[in-house]
Amino acid sequence: MTPTNKTTKEAGTNLSSTQHVTPTERSALRTFGSRGGKKSAQRWTDPTQTEYHTNARKPLEAANKRRAQQARASKAEVLAFLSRQIVESGTQPTRREVMQEFGLSESTAKRYLREVRHLL
Repeated sequence: MTPTNKTTKEAGTNLSSTQHVTPTERSALRTFGSRGGKKSAQRWTDPTQTEYHTNARKPLEAANKRRAQQARASKAEVLAFLSRQIVESGTQPTRREVMQEFGLSESTAKRYLREVRHLL
C-alpha cells in the first residue's frame, strides 16, 4: 500500500485532494464514476452525437420553460398581492408575510420583492 498525503492525485481525476470540488462535481463523480463522467462529457462535445444532444436537451428545455413560466406567474402573483395589500391597508406587506403567503424561501421572496417594487 502506498502512503497518501494531501497532494496526491485523487483516483481517476486531475484534482489533488487539496483542490476544491463543488457539490455538483462531487455528485456527478459519485453518480457516473470517473470514467462515466468523462464518457458523458465526451458525448456532449462529440459532433457526431447530435441525436444524443437533441434527445437529452428536449426534456431539459421543457423543464426550464416550465420553471420560467412558474416564476413569471409567481412574480405576477406577488405583485398582485402587494398591490392588494397597499390598497387595503396603505402599507406594503413584509417579506415574512410574502414568504408565508406563497411558501417562498427568504431569498426568493427578497428577490421577487426587489424585482416587482419598481412596478408599483
